[in-house]
Amino acid sequence: MPAADLLRLTLYNAGKVDNELRQGKLAPLPPAKDTLRGKIDAAFEAAHQAVKPKWYEAAKVSEISAPGSLTRVYKIRTALGTYCITVADASRSGGSGTQRGPLYSNCP
Repeated sequence: MPAADLLRLTLYNAGKVDNELRQGKLAPLPPAKDTLRGKIDAAFEAAHQAVKPKWYEAAKVSEISAPGSLTRVYKIRTALGTYCITVADASRSGGSGTQRGPLYSNCP
């Protein structure tokens, strides 16, 4: 079977499944977060974010800077502790020419 025919058959079958899920209506499917599976996934993700990583897990990095800020602040959570890295945005700093490295500090 040529690849083009296989692709056409796959898209046709996907359309049939979509039509069955929507029950013939053109309304969009409900978002996954409103389903039981979405709620369970959100609860597990929240629980996973609440604890520090184990010594064998990678560090968790999240951005905590304000939108539109000239500096980016990243919060890094490791098994040994939590710290923040502040990085100045060189492209939007006004062209002063002074390039500083990242600043490491305790998180607020």
